[in-house]
Amino acid sequence: MVLVALATTLAYGVMATGEGWYRWYYPVSRQFYYVRFAEWMVTTPLILLCLTVLAGVSGAEIVFTLIIDLVLINEVSTHSFLFAVLMLL
Repeated sequence: MVLVALATTLAYGVMATGEGWYRWYYPVSRQFYYVRFAEWMVTTPLILLCLTVLAGVSGAEIVFTLIIDLVLINEVSTHSFLFAVLMLL
């Protein structure tokens, strides 16, 4: 759980310094915080791993849970990115 706190602290530190995002200027200014999604790709699998091990879940179910989590985060970030690109059209 220390790694979760460390990754979150680093991600929010990067965002607080004004880094970790991409801006589109047309037709209106939009910000996409890619650091937030990168942080989620690190922290949520660690949290799920701790919870599934604590619950005594089998190895195959742990792997399946972690893969589904990463797919979900990828889909959310991709659709956010695609939404921002479509707003440019």
